[in-house]
Amino acid sequence: MTQVRGKPSVSWRTPGVLGGLALALLLLGLILSGMAGKDLVFAWLEKGVGDGDRARAEQEQRLGQYEADTRSRVAQVQGRSLFFVPPSPEQIAQVAEPEPEPEPEPEPGPPPAPTRYAGPAVIAVVNNAVWIASGKMIPVGEEAEGVRVVNVDNAPWSVRLEWRAVEFDVPLFERTTPRFLQASESATGS
Repeated sequence: MTQVRGKPSVSWRTPGVLGGLALALLLLGLILSGMAGKDLVFAWLEKGVGDGDRARAEQEQRLGQYEADTRSRVAQVQGRSLFFVPPSPEQIAQVAEPEPEPEPEPEPGPPPAPTRYAGPAVIAVVNNAVWIASGKMIPVGEEAEGVRVVNVDNAPWSVRLEWRAVEFDVPLFERTTPRFLQASESATGS
């Protein structure tokens, strides 16, 4: 308030941005409250459910029908097996003839010796030991996982392994380079 010549006066200012936003939110709140209030007033003025005795009678009738249906379905299931059809009493009374025992199969002999290597895969040869796929290093002359290392003289091209009592030359790399330290044909003059 300001005083002008001894009289109090009120100076009015236009609302700023925040005042306008507050006013808009107030109006929005009033509109939404009015919409919700309308539904509340209509629900209050509407006719009620009415007579509760009629609803109870309908409920009792539905319960009676449910109990009758349940008794009927339980009677259908009682005495039955859920997983298979039982045989008739006549079939049960018949004695089945015993089946003759089958002749025992002859015991198989020892398996034949393998013709090719199918043991653990060979990864590399390191310091006269063979490195196999399981990560084990097997030195020459020792055995692990059913494989015995016979020799590694032809490394890195192949190694000699014994697997299931048979020796195999297991290739590591294909020899694609010429053999060194051999006399070539041009050197011999032929």
